[in-house]
Amino acid sequence: MCARVCDPRYVSVCVEMAQHLLDLYADAAAAEPALHEALRTLHRRVRLEVERAQLASQTGGMLESLVRGAAA
Repeated sequence: MCARVCDPRYVSVCVEMAQHLLDLYADAAAAEPALHEALRTLHRRVRLEVERAQLASQTGGMLESLVRGAAA
């Protein structure tokens, strides 16, 4: 799932799955180092994708204002 979270085709499915995994295994993550590390990896990748999405949205807004300014 961590490998697919960056792919726009799978983002919604990955988010849904991540929420279910966290609900199911949140208590066990503290006791199991491998699970804890996997959840940390997932968290880092999701955080990176959120930052990328925010940057893309800002860039899209700037581009839209440039296009509108050129058309006026």
